[in-house]
Amino acid sequence: MKKYYIVFGIIVLLLIAITVRIVYARLKPEIVIFADGQGYYRLGQIMIQNPSVKTIINPYRPPLYPIFLASVVKYLNPSDNVDSPYSFPAVYTIASIQPVVAILSIGVLFFTLLSISLPLPAVLLFCLLQSVNPLLFIWERNIMSEGVYISLGTIVLCLSIQVLRRPKIIMFCLLTISCIAMFLIRPAFITVPLGLFPVIALYHKKARIVILSSVSLSLCLLAVLLFSFANKVNYSVFVTQTIGPISNFGKILYEKIPISSAQSVEPLYGQVNEYRNVQGEPDAFAFFNYFGITNFNEPSYLAALEEFNSKVTLSHLPLYVQRSSFRLPFLLTTGDDVDTKEQLPDTFLPFYRILIIPITILQYLSLGVIIFFPIACIRFLWKKVTFKEAVFTLCGAYALVQLVPIILMLPPSTNVRYLATFFIPLTLFCCWWWAKTISFAGKKIVRLKRYIAAK
Repeated sequence: MKKYYIVFGIIVLLLIAITVRIVYARLKPEIVIFADGQGYYRLGQIMIQNPSVKTIINPYRPPLYPIFLASVVKYLNPSDNVDSPYSFPAVYTIASIQPVVAILSIGVLFFTLLSISLPLPAVLLFCLLQSVNPLLFIWERNIMSEGVYISLGTIVLCLSIQVLRRPKIIMFCLLTISCIAMFLIRPAFITVPLGLFPVIALYHKKARIVILSSVSLSLCLLAVLLFSFANKVNYSVFVTQTIGPISNFGKILYEKIPISSAQSVEPLYGQVNEYRNVQGEPDAFAFFNYFGITNFNEPSYLAALEEFNSKVTLSHLPLYVQRSSFRLPFLLTTGDDVDTKEQLPDTFLPFYRILIIPITILQYLSLGVIIFFPIACIRFLWKKVTFKEAVFTLCGAYALVQLVPIILMLPPSTNVRYLATFFIPLTLFCCWWWAKTISFAGKKIVRLKRYIAAK
């Protein structure tokens, strides 16, 4: 491929990505601030002022984003104790850093995909889908960890492709650290290493690579266990975050899973029955408000929630998985989202209405991953595949292992759908390659049959 085509492609990509963000920032200069942002910032202050295992590792917020918020405020205003980042220019600095990191991660993705000899138009289209999707870039001007997580997720994907290509110790170290960093930003996605390292080991099938993959995966899982153990020691709860059991409880309410197996867990069992009889909103926090429960973050109540969740889930596991799996099309087809439009300025809406049409079409096409990924896995395990095929198997696994906790653990909501949106272009890109591969194999079979018939 000629170099000036690549240069032209990256210039077009960066110009479009930068222009869209500048226009959006000018049309809507205010920063979207959620209630969680204040909690992130206050915890970050405590972590910086009194650094210890107990302050940095806690069951309420993962540590990296709070430290990032508080560090930016501290750097820009070292002499004063700022109670809130919202009244200070640091919020605009943070909202400027996040888009820059996102654009850089898209550039890294562009060159990574080109390095595996994919056609420039396909790579450019995929990267453009990631960079101009309003369902993604609005997070970059929010004080939420998603603004950083999406960019870090892109970088981790690029690193994993490089490890697949050149499985050196330094690359394994970088990928392991990045996976742990992802966990320390969004603990819900502890499944990321489970999708990456097994694919790398199975592709190379060499003792050294299998050992390195196993060690890296073990270190990632050990980090999760140590994090949970520290919470058990300091806060009496063996969880990565208290929101986990609460979200799982909300999932049980939403999916209307039978609870007869949890009769021994009182008063929760009786309360859930009463709540269902009055047809209360299937949401954990609505449930807490209905019964005036304020201690849902305390160890004793969380222990009861975990016992209730485990009894209900394990006794009706097939039903739980079946009903949760039916949510995959919902997650991958966000469509014309009302909450997204509320965050967009009126002058930006015409652009949104035009862009959302192809995005919605592509979202439905991405559902092909449900059919193509199992076929790709069978082919990957059955025979020696090419490096490109291994890359797309890795990408598919990377997307799906992050969709699994969203599907199984979290009740459907706008925020959950936003998280899933990150994977839609990736699943679509994989479907394109798998469909192309299957079509090519089908043509070879047809030619072979014609050749045999002619003989």
